[in-house]
Amino acid sequence: MMTRKRYAEVMAAEARRRASWDAVPTLIKLRIQLDEFSAERDELRDFSNHIWAQRRSEELTDLIARTERKIARWEESERYRAAHGLTTGFAIKPMK
Repeated sequence: MMTRKRYAEVMAAEARRRASWDAVPTLIKLRIQLDEFSAERDELRDFSNHIWAQRRSEELTDLIARTERKIARWEESERYRAAHGLTTGFAIKPMK
C-alpha cells in the first residue's frame, strides 16, 4: 500500500516529467514519435505472419505517414515565419 507521502512524491515526479516534456519543442516531439513508430514497425517484422502484427503494422504505417506530414508542415511554417520575421505567436500577453 502506498502512503500519502509516497503518493505525493510520485505525483510531484510525474508533474516534473510532464513539465520537462512540455518544454521540448514540438518539432522534436514529432521526430521522437516518428522514431518510436518506425522502431515498433521494424520490431513487428519478426511476427509478420501473425494477423495482429499485420494490423498493427498497417496502423503504424499510417501513423508514420501522418507524422511525416506533420513534420513537413511544421518545418514549412517555421521557414515561413523566419522568412517574414514572425514569431510563433503563442506568447501570452499579461492581462491588465
